[in-house]
Amino acid sequence: LFRSVQGDDGEPGSNGGNGPKGLRGRRGDTGFPGSKGDPGENGPPGQRGSKGSPGIMDLTPCDLVSFSRKNCPCCLGAPKCPVYPTEVVFALDATQEVTPAVFKRMKNITLSYLEDMEISESNCPTGARVSIISYGANIKYLIRFSDFRKKSQLDRKST
Repeated sequence: LFRSVQGDDGEPGSNGGNGPKGLRGRRGDTGFPGSKGDPGENGPPGQRGSKGSPGIMDLTPCDLVSFSRKNCPCCLGAPKCPVYPTEVVFALDATQEVTPAVFKRMKNITLSYLEDMEISESNCPTGARVSIISYGANIKYLIRFSDFRKKSQLDRKST
């Protein structure tokens, strides 16, 4: 019988290729939900909307003047000592769509109100304090509440 003699160790061989992909593992447990994040920054302003349809006028200008005169505590014939002072603001539309004739009509209606109105000449709540503004691209104060304390001064300024 032959007895074999073991020889010297050989040179290491080259690495083998990748083996086949293993099976997918089990999915882990779901964690707790995170906290709510900070709100984002405001976006840019949107485009201006289209012009709305004209409003419906329930009263004619004459009816509106009559209604206001009957219900306004600052008109003549009202009680002399109201509980609170009356402040009246007239806002005249001065947008581009308003023609000079329409603006003059608004001004005449305002002057018609002022003719019968009692103007406050002191800190007593008797009478009214009056302010007139015009609005369009900007707001313009034509008469401020503090400008006139006498009706004669107000009449001169508003005509």
